[in-house]
Amino acid sequence: MMDGRTNIHEESRSGSLSVCLLHTWYIASDLHLYFIAPLILIPLYRWPVIGFLIMLVLTVACMGIMAAVTIIKDFYPTLLYFTPNEEFTHAICDLVYFRPYPHMGAYCIGLALGYFVLNYRKVNMKPVVQVLGWCAAIACNLAVLYGAFEWNRGNLPSRVVDVVYAMFHRTAWAFGIAWLIFICITGRGGLINRFLSWDFFIPLGRLSYSAYILHFPVLWVRNGIRRERLYFHHYDIFYEFLATLILTLCLSVTFHLLFEAPFLNLEEVWFPKKSKSKEKEKKIENGTTIVPVAKMENVLTNGHATDVFSVRL
Repeated sequence: MMDGRTNIHEESRSGSLSVCLLHTWYIASDLHLYFIAPLILIPLYRWPVIGFLIMLVLTVACMGIMAAVTIIKDFYPTLLYFTPNEEFTHAICDLVYFRPYPHMGAYCIGLALGYFVLNYRKVNMKPVVQVLGWCAAIACNLAVLYGAFEWNRGNLPSRVVDVVYAMFHRTAWAFGIAWLIFICITGRGGLINRFLSWDFFIPLGRLSYSAYILHFPVLWVRNGIRRERLYFHHYDIFYEFLATLILTLCLSVTFHLLFEAPFLNLEEVWFPKKSKSKEKEKKIENGTTIVPVAKMENVLTNGHATDVFSVRL
């Protein structure tokens, strides 16, 4: 199973093991990428070709770092939780998963998506292009999602597959999601677009940050009070998932009302002009339809009304 990777890494004895809320690594990593974003966005706005070249260089450079770390440290291609060496998993988290460079490619995909949404929303897309785009997006997401299935069962891949998957899987997943968003915004999403435009998702979206903060403590309490091993069956796992989801959402409502919503109201009090500009209605280019910027629904596209799910740009 371990394929010669049973040595305990000293790096795992620091860093991630001393973090209180382990899942908040994302906030720190996202902040690093946020500081880098102006170096991409400013050239992308003034000189798009240069902006895309910068994104390409940063993505390739970070992929090279991922390849080097995977080879030098003899890491798995991604996190594999069902392994006998917990310290090895901690080392991968500390040196790879929690760092900003593995996520640079996905971040650049998001920046490129914003550029295309703002500039090419009404582009004419041939059916063959749409079919190829859907095939590429679905292939990327399925390969990323199911590629690690056998690895978690103990059948580890070769070193070449290790490196290739470690380099590309985050960027490939982001590409699939970006295609889905772009195709829905341009009014070609069909049933998928109507499902993602469902009003039921609006309150859930407002609870997303609170749920993100609270879901790990809910899991830790559950695991801490358990006094017997959990029988691994699909029904039991689904039961655990559903209970965790409902409890997390209930706690998120309280957390949102007590903390998040009051601070959002303070922002409107302290920055009234900024808050008003966010709610200002924006006129669509054809001059016939007016929609709020924060919720673009029933946008008139090529003379046909379509639902476009809310996107934060």
